[in-house]
Amino acid sequence: MLLILLLVLNVEFIFLINCIKEIHQQDFSFRKIWNFKSFNLKNFLLFLVYGLFVAFFLSIFFRTPLLVNLKIPEFVMDYMSRSWWLLLILGIYFFASLFWAIRWLEQRGVLKIVGKIIAITVGVTILFDVIIYFLQKACAIFPGKYLKILAIFNLDLIQLFNEIAAIFLLAEVINLLVNTGQRLKNTKKEYFFVIICLLAFISLTTASNISYFNSNISGLVLISHRGVDQGNGVQNTISALNKTAKKRPDYVEIDVHETKDGNFVVMHDEDLRKLAGCSEKPHDLTLKQLTKITVSENGKKDKIASFDQYLLAAKKLHQKLLIEIKTTPKDSRLFLTRFNKKYSRVILENNYLVQSLDFHVVEQLYKINPRLKVFYIQPYNFAQPDTLPAGFAMEYSTLNARFIRVAHRHHQQVYVWTTNSKTVMKKMLYEHVDGIITDNLSQAKRVVKEYQRQYSYVKQLKNYLLIEPAQLDFLV
Repeated sequence: MLLILLLVLNVEFIFLINCIKEIHQQDFSFRKIWNFKSFNLKNFLLFLVYGLFVAFFLSIFFRTPLLVNLKIPEFVMDYMSRSWWLLLILGIYFFASLFWAIRWLEQRGVLKIVGKIIAITVGVTILFDVIIYFLQKACAIFPGKYLKILAIFNLDLIQLFNEIAAIFLLAEVINLLVNTGQRLKNTKKEYFFVIICLLAFISLTTASNISYFNSNISGLVLISHRGVDQGNGVQNTISALNKTAKKRPDYVEIDVHETKDGNFVVMHDEDLRKLAGCSEKPHDLTLKQLTKITVSENGKKDKIASFDQYLLAAKKLHQKLLIEIKTTPKDSRLFLTRFNKKYSRVILENNYLVQSLDFHVVEQLYKINPRLKVFYIQPYNFAQPDTLPAGFAMEYSTLNARFIRVAHRHHQQVYVWTTNSKTVMKKMLYEHVDGIITDNLSQAKRVVKEYQRQYSYVKQLKNYLLIEPAQLDFLV
């Protein structure tokens, strides 16, 4: 799906360049606009590298609704950072590509001009955003009702200015690259069209920002990721559950695999390399064999727990569970049917939730038992929420307020994972998520209390302007 999207964007970019070329010609032709001879594998690869790089650059300095979504998910970056050879290859490729791009612009004689346009546009945009932020801060003397109206107005201004700046920068750079060197005179009709577009943009952003400046988090739930809190035990084990339950999370999130003999075991990974130092997989061993294995993590040791053992321990502790169903190609054909038959009653009686990264599981469980509340796990914010699941669990780095608003209109909840940074937690609270899945439950509780005690429209506005929240803890 991502490759298809990139192909469409490449075609759209070629169309845009053709339009700019033809607009400057006296013999304007619609037929020439649809000329895609430059579309080939080489140019597509160049677009893939430089197009995404430019989009990422724009998303840092121009906070527009589209550009803020163009991110590499944090879990991908985490995986890359643990593969030194991958980082080395990407680093060499990035700097070689950057050097080639600079040389290409220099040969065309536009490097200095492009540099000036970028520097001036970015500088003015940052200055404007900072001025508006301090204006909001200076107006804190007004009553709360008027302060909210001012905050909405100021955020409208920021979004509008950023949008215009991004469009200006893109148009100016493309205009230089196609070597038109001309300026067109705008007609009254064109000015009228621009005004209509601006009014439409402001009305849409205002409606969105009214929802954004909302401090209510009364229904928020805090969820312990894999049943641990700040490394207090081995993930998905009963001893860790006993310790974490004392901190009173709303839910404990666990992972369930099918075993070789058709039973269910509580563990996350598809093999035992990380926790037990062996290559066996859950579907290769029986439940009896798996529960004899000792796993270790965070300086602690414990035995692998069967799902039945974990359910019994959770019931004694009166602890609610968020159960993630893990799937592999080796799963039996009646995997979900047996899961529902054996566990649906206890899940419903105790108000447990179920989730899965496999949308097939979400669909099948809904058909088998519509009473189960099943969440769909999304690692990337790629499309609008589907109406089938009871809710969503999404990786935090690409989740945004628009996705959450659409889900809420469908009466669906949105949980975010895995939020371990104080800054990211605050950002997610400002985005109005319904649940936070974290390895640091104790810290999350402190952040929620601080948010409720110190909420202000100034901080809400600053949250919107933050670029990379996980790396800017000192700003909050």
